[in-house]
Amino acid sequence: MSQETLNRPDGRVHAAVDKGLGILVLDRPEALNALSYSMFRDIRTALRQFAGDASIQGVLIKASGERAFCSGGDVKRVFEWIGGDRAAEADEFFKEEYSADLEIRRFPKPVISMVHGIAMGGGLGVARASRFLVAREDAVFAMPEAKIGFFGDVGASHLLPEYAGKAAAKYLMLTGISFSAAQAAAWKIADAVVSKENWHALEEQIKKLVGSSEFTGVRIHELIKQIRLPRPAQDEAAQDIGRFFGHGNFEEIIRALESSGDSFAKRALELLTPLWPESLWVTDCLIERNAAASPEETYRLDFEVAARMIRREGFVRGVKAVLVDKDRSFRFGKPLLPVDARAL
Repeated sequence: MSQETLNRPDGRVHAAVDKGLGILVLDRPEALNALSYSMFRDIRTALRQFAGDASIQGVLIKASGERAFCSGGDVKRVFEWIGGDRAAEADEFFKEEYSADLEIRRFPKPVISMVHGIAMGGGLGVARASRFLVAREDAVFAMPEAKIGFFGDVGASHLLPEYAGKAAAKYLMLTGISFSAAQAAAWKIADAVVSKENWHALEEQIKKLVGSSEFTGVRIHELIKQIRLPRPAQDEAAQDIGRFFGHGNFEEIIRALESSGDSFAKRALELLTPLWPESLWVTDCLIERNAAASPEETYRLDFEVAARMIRREGFVRGVKAVLVDKDRSFRFGKPLLPVDARAL
């Protein structure tokens, strides 16, 4: 494997310390802050330094540019490695990604992610692995992996059910639908939503809190509560989501949707039908499997599954069509059922 290729500086994560607060800035705005291998390494290196510095009370993760917090991992680069017979480098990429996510999740001091713009896939994985996820009112979230023949990874099969409940997690991760900051707060995926006008003020208040030596989870929560927008009521689709996605496995969910004639079921099938059935089946299985798993077990299983999925037909076809050719009308054209589970 070429370490030179892996460590090519595609983007940076800038690390700094301000008044006892460790700050990480995802800095690859020209690629919507898509995370490269070297950026995962930057995150892990900085976190280790922050953890060992007694003067640092916590960590803030944010991103440069106005369009995105992070659009996910650099899957196009993985596609190039697979096509170039360098699959081992792709394996190292995912190993580093999940290790970075786990280190954020297990960090011994409070971690706050301030999310603006797009936060999809690996971007949502970084943000929700943090102790606190604060979303600007313009943030847009999604777990769209099934659109490219992949699966809901980055620990989401454990994290999203933990915060949003299993039914909402299945709905979001299977359909890949985008959801707003307000919806993320309603599903408790985001701890708070903050207006654009108060966004920079929040960061300054966080820094002041660090300086007061009261940087605890309770005090951070109180600070966010003071500045956040009102928490929205339960998402209007929650009842339908629970009715169709709250019971049974993937096959039973599809059968229930197909046998119903209501508008929610029709829309859900419209979202699901173009996707790669194997991706959906695997994602559903992982949500069931990881409900009671530890973070370590979840990321370990994500890696084992990723190493297989990137070598399968769906991933190669999906990434080429959606991310390389940018074919917005692409559909896999494969029936949702049956899925050959034995092949997986």
